[in-house]
Amino acid sequence: MEGVWLEKFYHHLFRSDLHIVRFIEELGLGADLIWQTSRSGLFADGRVWPFGTPLELLRCRPIGGLLERLKMGLSLRVFQKTSDWDQFDAMTCEEFFASRSCLRGYRGLWEPLLKAKFGDAYARIPAAFLWGRIYPRSRSREKGIETLASLGGQLVIANSGRIDPPIVVEGGRKQFRRKILADRRTLPLLG
Repeated sequence: MEGVWLEKFYHHLFRSDLHIVRFIEELGLGADLIWQTSRSGLFADGRVWPFGTPLELLRCRPIGGLLERLKMGLSLRVFQKTSDWDQFDAMTCEEFFASRSCLRGYRGLWEPLLKAKFGDAYARIPAAFLWGRIYPRSRSREKGIETLASLGGQLVIANSGRIDPPIVVEGGRKQFRRKILADRRTLPLLG
């Protein structure tokens, strides 16, 4: 997907993001990590449909009828229970749901979200992208309750110089509003 942004920054951390949590702690910012119970929802048909538990999924009518919602739940369970993403990289999101007889649910839930995130490229996004959202998120649950973290005051920290010494000491340099390429060259971001 050359030239298509998947993510520009971390907006939250999962319980399974152990390396970044350790790095934040090494920087002395561990106390700034704020762990909170998350609430997910889907805005459709003029309202927010809660979307964080299996029961809420079964109540989410924009996905389709009850059978379609059940198939969506079973499809999402495949992502939650599969630890290796490789098999999902060879198929698009639509192909994954079509293979599970869940196209109506895909069109009611994932297709609008993918279109909003990727524009015209939405149809080419591999199912591994959804696995990368669903699998780690499922590891952030304890007793059915999901908790996610954010780095409190992250904009202040980035501009306060608190994060400079560890990065600069190791020979790095800060670059803002730049796209980092695989070969470590950077390009300015437009807009």
